[in-house]
Amino acid sequence: MPQPPGILTQPQSIMAMEGGFARFQVHAAGTGNVTYQWLFGGNPVNGATGPELLITDLTSANAGDYSVQVANEQGMVTSRTAT
Repeated sequence: MPQPPGILTQPQSIMAMEGGFARFQVHAAGTGNVTYQWLFGGNPVNGATGPELLITDLTSANAGDYSVQVANEQGMVTSRTAT
């Protein structure tokens, strides 16, 4: 039976230093083709379409709220916000 996507592990907020890196991860389940789209401040991040978002060479412009939309043929769910 087809199952809509569900988030099993939410992305976690982190503290990172300027010039360093930040890694956000999500663990999701659902039947069929599960897709991901990371958001920064509610806007899609170009090319960020996997279960992990890695940001390198951090600057103050990278500070803010990140979330991810997980979708399949049965629907879509958005994660909690991580900062």
